[in-house]
Amino acid sequence: GTTPADLARTRWEDWYERLEQTYLKMREKSRSVFLLGISLGGLLSLRLAALHPEVAGVITMGTPLKLVDPLAKRWLVQLGRFFIYSSHTEVKKGQEGYYYDERPLVSILELMDVRDDVLKRLKQVQCPVLIMHSRRDQTASFKAVKILLKQLGSYYKHVRASDIPEHVFLPPYNNPFYLKEWELIKHFLHNPTINPVL
Repeated sequence: GTTPADLARTRWEDWYERLEQTYLKMREKSRSVFLLGISLGGLLSLRLAALHPEVAGVITMGTPLKLVDPLAKRWLVQLGRFFIYSSHTEVKKGQEGYYYDERPLVSILELMDVRDDVLKRLKQVQCPVLIMHSRRDQTASFKAVKILLKQLGSYYKHVRASDIPEHVFLPPYNNPFYLKEWELIKHFLHNPTINPVL
């Protein structure tokens, strides 16, 4: 929410710590707390649920357990840091508040680090999980769905596979194209142990 330079100075532990602090404040005010994480937020939410078994449920969207880009290999990114500071990306209209137009390579490595940590903890996640992912996601591979279904410790694992051509596919929130996704989320929040079929 500030600048790519600020992002480059933070580590995944900083991101997780902020999430956990916020969660603990919410727990003081509410009997049950659900987590909804988009992309990296999905990874952080799963980690929190693994370490806090009282979490009521998790909704993950486009979770980057595997990346689509064939160049997104740790050794390539580490090598690339000697030559370039960041990778540039075009931010689509309406998504300016959700993306930077450049991604520091050190931050991509941080994402890979938290991903590796989460992969080791998936069995610890016991709460209901709604996995939302687009088959057309060009950032986070749809193969993540299979990994989550196989490795999550939760008995209740629901999947919403869509064909939305986006990675972050909810904003803007008044887009009628995504009303079905919002209805699904609402259903899960009220009935996390019942497979939501729309």
